[in-house]
Amino acid sequence: MFSSKYKFDAGSGFASFAKPIDPNAIIEFPDVFDEDLNLEASSRVGKAHLGHVFTDSANKKIYRINSAALRFIPKDKIYDEGYGYLLEQKDTLN
Repeated sequence: MFSSKYKFDAGSGFASFAKPIDPNAIIEFPDVFDEDLNLEASSRVGKAHLGHVFTDSANKKIYRINSAALRFIPKDKIYDEGYGYLLEQKDTLN
């Protein structure tokens, strides 16, 4: 759901991304358990908790994703793993 192309060090210790590969694959909603956190990020299909979404001082979203929610797939294996459609998304993995 996230590309290392958009990963950056936000200084939080969590994997941080500027955006998901496909925004339609992520659901964002208020975190009911921790009001200090902005939004919870979950997968649209499986409803799995991925992490949280914050807004930085420039009003840009930061996706702080738990490492347990990530699995690295090399670009040359993406079709084998069933995620080839993501290569066809404009400006995502290339």
